[in-house]
Amino acid sequence: MNLVFKIIVFSVLLLSQQVSADETLQCSIFSINQNDEYILKIIAVDGQPLVEKASYRQIIDSRVTYQITPGEHTLTLRQYPKSYFQLMQSHFAPRASAKGAKDIKVKVIHLNVEPNYSFQIEMIDNSENSALHVNSFEPQVCKSVDEDNFIGEKSTIIVDKEPLPNLLEEKLNSLRTRLYQFHQHTLTNEANIIPIKVDEYFGSIIDDKYSQNNRIKVLSVLPFSIASSLGFKSGDDITHMGNEPINPDLGTSRELFENYIQTVKNNDLLIFTIARANKIKILEGKKRLIIIPNSYYHFKESNLKRLQITNNKKMDEQTTFDYERQIIALYEYYKSKGLVADQVKIYRNETESSNLGIQGKAIQDVGLLISSVKSMSPMDKIGLKASDIIVKATNKTLITDSAAALTSQTQQWRNGQLISIDVKRDGQFLELTGIFEAEFIPAFSLTIDLKSHEYMTELQKKINTLKNGVWSPIYRQLNGSQHSNQFSSIKSRAASNAADNRNKR
Repeated sequence: MNLVFKIIVFSVLLLSQQVSADETLQCSIFSINQNDEYILKIIAVDGQPLVEKASYRQIIDSRVTYQITPGEHTLTLRQYPKSYFQLMQSHFAPRASAKGAKDIKVKVIHLNVEPNYSFQIEMIDNSENSALHVNSFEPQVCKSVDEDNFIGEKSTIIVDKEPLPNLLEEKLNSLRTRLYQFHQHTLTNEANIIPIKVDEYFGSIIDDKYSQNNRIKVLSVLPFSIASSLGFKSGDDITHMGNEPINPDLGTSRELFENYIQTVKNNDLLIFTIARANKIKILEGKKRLIIIPNSYYHFKESNLKRLQITNNKKMDEQTTFDYERQIIALYEYYKSKGLVADQVKIYRNETESSNLGIQGKAIQDVGLLISSVKSMSPMDKIGLKASDIIVKATNKTLITDSAAALTSQTQQWRNGQLISIDVKRDGQFLELTGIFEAEFIPAFSLTIDLKSHEYMTELQKKINTLKNGVWSPIYRQLNGSQHSNQFSSIKSRAASNAADNRNKR
């Protein structure tokens, strides 16, 4: 069970949160339509825990209603197998076919709500990985507020359409392109909610091939990272870590570096000795966990419906890594500006993509050997094929034998322009000509929750209280050996009840 899940679980189980509401406040009404296989329960709203006060029968019969404020909200739900949810309320031993605690899933959705509507949230199908969607979306005046089920504080959002500092803007544009390609490739709805996460993130890129003089070379340092706060700079040579010299016999540069970071506990001291410009320096500072804030992105902002529900879609590991690092940098940037807001929304208009839709391998003094051509891409439309070798592009005097050469020669191409490239195909030289039809990346918005750090810090304090205070026996019971047998507590309760009944006879 990861740290984020623990925080949500124990906060929801043991803590209550009083939600106050003004009867004149605008709202909409919704319920959760349960199915025959799974039960959905809301456990957090916009990062804050929500304690379900409805009865077991109300939940299972889909009779719980909520009033929610207008605006954008992130809901975290726990999905129980119905058999296990029933067993938690029962004194009987489980059926052999019943599912258990290991089948519980946490799902995250994003809602864009307008006032005075009524709707239902439900699973699309009965599979455990089913997405969630909205049905029965009808106008309905939200007249009164039930404090027990009123959720979602009205949040303040700042919309930023201005360019970011050069490096951040460049990385944002690169990330935007990758996200769009991800959705094009997976044919998914072009929106995604990425839930809050706690992670170890140092923020430096190590040269894994450099091994001279028993040193580790730092290639680059990412902004707003631990590495940056410690004072690392690109080109630094690490000679000692934790006062121990670098020993290449124990592993590669990356392995040695990552092993050292992992062995230092959170809030303990990181110590590095570096060589910079023929001088030796000591860099030190506390290791800290990084909170990757809750975020939400959407393409084609102008096409948002009156109520939009967005499920969390998993990206490939590299895209996820790049996305999370970019979110951290943007979060730290906006926090450093002292913005007084709950969320910031970055908006960018539709732009022309520089992606040609090809992959290949450079052959020095020959050209670019093309391995694949994306269907309906700009190069596909002028007739380029896999196994072709691009010899020359716009500049007919230079051989195009590197990706950089191709980029420099084609970056001035614009939509509707007549273009030509020289290729070698099956031993013959051809000139391919046509109209350049550029791809366009739709308008893009990225919303970042600026309160994520405060929420997680407060929840961590509550967890520490659970561990060390009056709740510690309950905490140990919840986090102890009972997870090794998913039905042990249920079986024990059933046996105890059976013994009590025998004693009463």
